[in-house]
Amino acid sequence: MSRRTLQVLLYLLGGIFLLLSGVTVLMIFNAFNPLTLAFITSFTIENKLREPIYISPMGISEGSRQRRLLPQYWWPLPAIPAFQWGNFQIDSGKTRTFYFDWDDINFSEIYIKTGQWQKIFIVDPEADTKDCCWEPLVKSFIIEDTTPLSNPTREMIEAARRVWPWRLILFTAMGFISPPMVVVVFSKIQANRNCKLRRIE
Repeated sequence: MSRRTLQVLLYLLGGIFLLLSGVTVLMIFNAFNPLTLAFITSFTIENKLREPIYISPMGISEGSRQRRLLPQYWWPLPAIPAFQWGNFQIDSGKTRTFYFDWDDINFSEIYIKTGQWQKIFIVDPEADTKDCCWEPLVKSFIIEDTTPLSNPTREMIEAARRVWPWRLILFTAMGFISPPMVVVVFSKIQANRNCKLRRIE
């Protein structure tokens, strides 16, 4: 590969990584964006069963009207997205707090799984028919022996399996990788330029 071709490729890579660095700026902005923060709410689930449970909160999305897991956040301010949206373990006697964005989803059910069974707790029985989207009125749930549970539908079981938001993970990875890659690539471009100048001299 000629030096000129290498220089062109480096400029091309630098431009690509420079554009992708915009993802980093977008992530930082979104973490403090009032329009994002306004739609983040929380709820708690307490496990009063005598065994651990694995839960996957889900809802009905605005556009497709299909069930999917609630978009989770690690923390509400700054708004830091979580990379796991389901299959959260809650040990016996423990309570866990969840943060999620209700902007385009109605919280409808909590999918609950143990080593022996899988059930759902219905959060909003009208979620299938009401317009999107509403902040949940009830924000504290207790799972115990007397809690009314139902059998999940196939759609709910499929939704509960989509634990990892891969697009979000890829988006975030690009945001972290791009800025240092911009520095590396343009440092290489500068080094090649200096090398060319020394040869001319």
